[in-house]
Order: sequence, then C-alpha cells, then structure tokens
Amino acid sequence: METEGILFVYNSHGCIAFKSRSESSKFLIFLDGMGGNILSSQYFMNLKDYCDSNSIVLVYPQLRSHPNYKLFTIQNDIEDISSLVNKIDGNIVILGHSTGCQDSLLYIEASKNPKVKGIILQAPVSDIEANDDLNLKDSVLKAKNSGLFFEYNGDIWLSERFITVYDERNREDLFSSYLTDSEFSKWKNYCPILSVLSLKDEFCEKNLKKWAWWKFWKKVTTL
Repeated sequence: METEGILFVYNSHGCIAFKSRSESSKFLIFLDGMGGNILSSQYFMNLKDYCDSNSIVLVYPQLRSHPNYKLFTIQNDIEDISSLVNKIDGNIVILGHSTGCQDSLLYIEASKNPKVKGIILQAPVSDIEANDDLNLKDSVLKAKNSGLFFEYNGDIWLSERFITVYDERNREDLFSSYLTDSEFSKWKNYCPILSVLSLKDEFCEKNLKKWAWWKFWKKVTTL
C-alpha cells in the first residue's frame, strides 16, 4: 500500500497520526479497534479516496494502546483523542471501528466538544458477548482481586483494562444486548450518531440477536 500524506506528533507521549493532504475545514478522524495500528485498516485506501474526492481531511491516529491494547486503559485512549482533536481547527466527524466505537462515545461524553459534529459507529460489538469463555465472570473477579497486572489465557493484561472490557456494565460495555433502552439512548444527547451494523464482522457474536441491534440502532442513531 502506497499513499501520500503527512505524519505528525500530536501529544506529549509521542503518538503520531496520518493526515491526508486535502485542504479543507472538514475532518474525518478514523479510530481503529483493538490490535489496530496506524494505516492498518483494510479499507483505509477506500476511505482516503472517498475523503480526497469530497474535500475532507482524513486523520488516522495511532493511540498509545495501538496495537498493545492490553497494557493501556480506555482513559489513555480518551486522553489521546482529546489531544488530537485539540490540534484540529475545523469541523470533525469521528469514525470508530470496533473498540474505536467505545472510544468515540466515551470521548464525546467526557469532552462534549462542539467541534465534533457527528460520530459514525462501524461494527460496534459487545466484547463480553463475543467472548465464548464460560468462565469469563470468574476471570473478571480474579482481575479485580489482582495487582496492577493480570494473566488471562497466557497474555498479560493491565488489570484495569481487562475489567473495563469484560465486566458487565463497566466502562467499555456499551453495546451488549442486555443493556436497557435508556442505557443506549443516552448517547444521542451529545451529537448526531450513525451506527453501521456489521453483522458479518469476524468478531461479531455468532448468535447475535438482530432485534437487540435494531433496538440499539433506533435508540442511538440520530442522523
């Protein structure tokens, strides 16, 4: 893959972002999911071509948690996004993929930044319902009783991150089918939201109840 653009450092942690060369006051920030990295998205070139053709500046950041998400918190993500948004002078739409959806919503909830004119959620999936570990709740309990780090299936996690990802109704549990209408609908108080339901996503829960996602779409989408 070859493309032209600008790489720049956007915070004190040395995080970098790609910016396309379009000249515009309209910006699209693309937030990748767990394990993602700068320019790693399979549809990056399609997204860039669309932005170039429509006079939109595409910004693709690497967060501190990319790709080592197990060792950083969701709060680290929100702080990185805030630093990036503060560097941009223009109107912004945030496109989140997978965990980038949680990042997008938690950022706008925390910042209420008027520069963000809308959010697109692409493949918003429950990490809890996508995990087929029958002992997941026991693992969450062990993580809560662990120190700074926690081992799960041979991987080392920051205990806090494991808990926010896999504890029911914790900070990152935003898209599970058992959540109530009010838990879904609160998000449209912050800005217009478009949810793109990717039922064929490889990480999507295989027995996903379509009615639950339709309920989520109706409650959250405001575009």
